[in-house]
Amino acid sequence: MGKYRYAALAAAGALLLAAPASAALASTQRLAPVLVVGKISGPAVKNGAKISAGLARNQKVHMTIGSFSATCTKSTFTAKVVKNPVSAGKASLSVTGQTLSSCKLNTSLATLKSITAINTPWAGTVTAKNVLTIRGAKTSRPVGVKAVISALGQTFTCIYTAPSASGKTANRFNTVTFTNQKLKLNASASGSLCTGAGATTATFSAVYGPVRDISVAKHPKVFVK
Repeated sequence: MGKYRYAALAAAGALLLAAPASAALASTQRLAPVLVVGKISGPAVKNGAKISAGLARNQKVHMTIGSFSATCTKSTFTAKVVKNPVSAGKASLSVTGQTLSSCKLNTSLATLKSITAINTPWAGTVTAKNVLTIRGAKTSRPVGVKAVISALGQTFTCIYTAPSASGKTANRFNTVTFTNQKLKLNASASGSLCTGAGATTATFSAVYGPVRDISVAKHPKVFVK
């Protein structure tokens, strides 16, 4: 009987010793980096690193502003990696800027003089499920753009915002794809002609890539693991 009791105690002791090691292993697995550089098995993108991308090859920004459509042939975004990972399967970013240029409307009745991102930096997260989500850093400072439009001899500004926007990441060409992201006119912050022209909504679509870590020599491509 004593022999069996000793064996049971020994087995229980082994389980107790193994438990911390198992927990540590699980914790290590949960805290694996989401963003890596160079290749899918490459080193983690460091906290504080700057990442950036222009439009992917042969891509344009496609927007609608009310009933008009618009295209931009040049656009970039930049972000700082805040924590990689911030939790299991998730990295956090600060989207510090987005530029849009060489833009035009598909009508001769109006000219899109400029369009700029507002309320940056935006808060961002990237998940191991290949989803990038962007939100305003504060509720009072949502994701948005400012469009300056000239028509009928007048120039007016339209402000479009959204609580969030989301894109899909892909490792094949290290891209981020945004499709028909919807924004609404902030009428109180916009010119009355925006509402008068029926330009109360906007959409945004673009493919950016390759995404690169520009804080590292040779600017290696960024992969989502």
